[in-house]
Amino acid sequence: MRMQTHSHRSTNNPALGQQHNESTASQLAALAIEASSQYLLMQKRQQIDQTMCIIAHDTVSRPSRCSRAGER
Repeated sequence: MRMQTHSHRSTNNPALGQQHNESTASQLAALAIEASSQYLLMQKRQQIDQTMCIIAHDTVSRPSRCSRAGER
């Protein structure tokens, strides 16, 4: 009976619920920022690969690198 009362109290405690929501929101924001950063890094790497392909094509033919740059 005592455990049930404790459990009932903790679920109805607005302060605990708010703390949990803030923590969850903070974690979601951190994940979103990390995902955005990874996506931007991936795009930048693709741009670099494409630039390298263009430079390589202008100086020495390297079809294997050029074909890989477009796939990433």
